Amino acid sequence: MSEFTVNDVSLFYEIKGNPEGKEAVAFLNGVMASTSSWSLIYPIFEKFGFKIILHDFKGQLKSEKPDGPYTFEEHATEAKALYEFLGVEKIHLIGTSYGGEVAMKFAALFPEMTKSI
Repeated sequence: MSEFTVNDVSLFYEIKGNPEGKEAVAFLNGVMASTSSWSLIYPIFEKFGFKIILHDFKGQLKSEKPDGPYTFEEHATEAKALYEFLGVEKIHLIGTSYGGEVAMKFAALFPEMTKSI
């Protein structure tokens, strides 16, 4: 189990696919989802050699659950810190529902790091 601490909150994350892949893709969860929710989707990206990053936002299944409310900006900033920690300079973002909103906020705040949504 991998954990990353940002803003005094521990986030659960997983790396799948090619850890040394030149292209990275992050899957961003919906409200009632977690990293395992992507198990039927991410194998497609593994076949193409992507580095795949999955993580639970704070408040989700395997991450810490400090008192909220949480903002999309907080989630985007925490995701950016995780990607930087993992050595990712540019990232493709795939999100569903709540995760899609985090992806849009991430792209608005960090366009230099966003490869696609």
